[in-house]
Amino acid sequence: MSQLIEFNFKTGQYSVSGIPVHIEDKPRFQHRGLLIDSGRHFEPMVHVKAMIDSMTYAKLNVLHWHLTEDESFPIASRVFPELPEKGAFNDFEQYTWEDIVDVVEYARRRGIRVIPEFDMPGHSSSWRKSHPEVFAEGCLSESSRGAFDPAKNATFELLEAALQDWSKMFVDGFLHLGSDEVPANCWNNSKDIAWMKTMGFSNSSEVFNYFVNKMVNISKKLGRETILWDEAFLSAKPPQEAVIQNWHDASLLQKIVDAGYRAVFSSNGGYTNGWYLDGLKATWQNMYVLEPLNNISAEKAHLVLGGEGCMWGEHVDPSDFEFTVWPRLAAIAERLWSDREVNSTAEAQPRLETFRCRLLSRGVHTGIVGGSGRGTPPGPGSCTQQGTSEEQIFV
Repeated sequence: MSQLIEFNFKTGQYSVSGIPVHIEDKPRFQHRGLLIDSGRHFEPMVHVKAMIDSMTYAKLNVLHWHLTEDESFPIASRVFPELPEKGAFNDFEQYTWEDIVDVVEYARRRGIRVIPEFDMPGHSSSWRKSHPEVFAEGCLSESSRGAFDPAKNATFELLEAALQDWSKMFVDGFLHLGSDEVPANCWNNSKDIAWMKTMGFSNSSEVFNYFVNKMVNISKKLGRETILWDEAFLSAKPPQEAVIQNWHDASLLQKIVDAGYRAVFSSNGGYTNGWYLDGLKATWQNMYVLEPLNNISAEKAHLVLGGEGCMWGEHVDPSDFEFTVWPRLAAIAERLWSDREVNSTAEAQPRLETFRCRLLSRGVHTGIVGGSGRGTPPGPGSCTQQGTSEEQIFV
């Protein structure tokens, strides 16, 4: 509605042109999200809330919050306070319990669900700083990437207790448990190999499958549905009720839904043709024309819940967070909202340029419309960079 309102500098009034206005609109996909990564670079509360505000302008409704990583553990735990005490970057780059509850409620009031991600069994080395006893002995050195040890009951007891505590903090019905890029070589040690023999496991994929299924069952016990990265589909066989997030090649999505799984689309496209916002060679045009339902049959289309733009934090911190996300995320937002037939980049460009102006007027530090979106304007001129003041509605 706000996109219909203009300020008239001649009259000094706000106005809506073309009234009466009749609007019929609805999203094509129910899951329209952004992933942010606080595990690799801490994002202060003020920046998280600002991003939530800007997400509403493009009618995005899911904040996928990647909270823990090899590098840091910034989130409070009431049952294991030693996790952030030893796992965070420092004493001030942490979220308190009250911080998280505040963000979840702040997002809820703006129509945005917060889905937390606790990546495991890999991408978890920050847990090891306080609980090395639940990690595989093959990777206990500080220089190695760790992996939780499925051979130990204590591993699942700790994870269940931590997740149960956080389930009171995060109220959404979904829980993301990662499962990507597991350093399976960590399980290649004498104790885990002996355990594998007792379980009848012949390789690390079977160990991974065991871990994935145990964690999905724990999540279900806590009243949550589980989302997993697509390695859980490629190298394991999770329960059918799990949701698979496709980050590898876009063609994998067809195989996921053909196997009967629900899916979330976020292919990285080799960091040039996908929805990874940290892929700075990926233009908004490439993101805009990437269609989640390509090669998906009409009978399976309902299994694709939607998609996400992913803002991984290896090379982005609060100083360039917003202008790396925007305006390219708006191209993803329109793809997830509008009809499939609305796919012309030429027609979308003036809408995106005007949308960029609107973001700037609302205090959002957006990049330029061109290339990867980052950078500076080519010279003096309108915020549209095309010299046009025509009002257009994006998304």
